[in-house]
Amino acid sequence: MSYSKLEEFINEELRSKCSSVWFHILGACCLLLTLLVLFGIGIRMPMESETYLFNVLQNTGSVFSWLLTVVFAVGMALVLERLAFYVCYFCFNTRIRQCTGNKYDKVSLREAGELGGKNHNHRNYTIQFLRSYLEFGGKDVAVKQDDVRIQAKHRARDLALDGVDLKFGLKTIEVCALLGPTLGFMGTLCGLVHSFGELAYGAELNSVLSGLSLSMTTSLLGAGIYVVFLSAGYLVELLSNTVESRTDCALRHFFDALN
Repeated sequence: MSYSKLEEFINEELRSKCSSVWFHILGACCLLLTLLVLFGIGIRMPMESETYLFNVLQNTGSVFSWLLTVVFAVGMALVLERLAFYVCYFCFNTRIRQCTGNKYDKVSLREAGELGGKNHNHRNYTIQFLRSYLEFGGKDVAVKQDDVRIQAKHRARDLALDGVDLKFGLKTIEVCALLGPTLGFMGTLCGLVHSFGELAYGAELNSVLSGLSLSMTTSLLGAGIYVVFLSAGYLVELLSNTVESRTDCALRHFFDALN
């Protein structure tokens, strides 16, 4: 691997990590803004500090219900998109069959460097691995042979799969699964506080029942979000690992040959 290739690879890794950091910062700002809005809703009139938190919880139950709805909608959209992607991938995409086929199992290193990338018919996993091995296996920088093969395999996998992120949306689905019980608990607490407040003011039975209904609804929705999205995240990860294992099996016999 030459110094220029090594620097280019490091810069790409740093840029990818910087983008993920900015996403985390944006998410933290959105969460802080949401908390400020929630506490601001509770301020309807000047009051003593002892009753401030009670007023906030009594009047923000519907907000947690809407947040649960948004989390459920975003999570379901990602789950359906991932399921549709894998259904179409396994049913209509020929890349796996091309990768596991023996059409190019006798391709040499020279042919991979000359033909790879110039013709779409040669863009299979075998050739991409060999091209990546040539690129990362230079003699300018002393690197371990195992590191070269591992880097070449990961690079070839991305090229062979057209750069498709097989685990796209997986982290978001997991976050939605964790947000479900948290928001459900907060909605339950707000519903109970609302019911107790209505009882304290001597309100009608319907007002008390509305608070209890809110608490039960948010509890069930939060628990359902957790179970559904946790299972969906496991399924997405299982499918992505299946695709990766199939493509890796196509090159298993090359590892011994390149040692």
